[in-house]
Amino acid sequence: MKKEDCNVSIGTRIAALIINQLTDRKALYKVEEFYEKQGIASPYGTVVETNDFNDDALSRALDAPYKADLSIVMMQACSRHSTSR
Repeated sequence: MKKEDCNVSIGTRIAALIINQLTDRKALYKVEEFYEKQGIASPYGTVVETNDFNDDALSRALDAPYKADLSIVMMQACSRHSTSR
């Protein structure tokens, strides 16, 4: 996945998917519709559009941890958590 193909980070897209699943449980291809109705705002001051959460963008975000070797991702997440205490 090329950086220029993504307008928002993988983490932001996964967070958007989690928010959708916890509040409305729409299928992946309907998450963009969910955000069109709800409205979106970026907590980071960047411009975010509903198209940034289409099913292709969300699928690429879900694929990223597996392509990066999930065991390494988990080790890094755990080490960051343990050092932030």
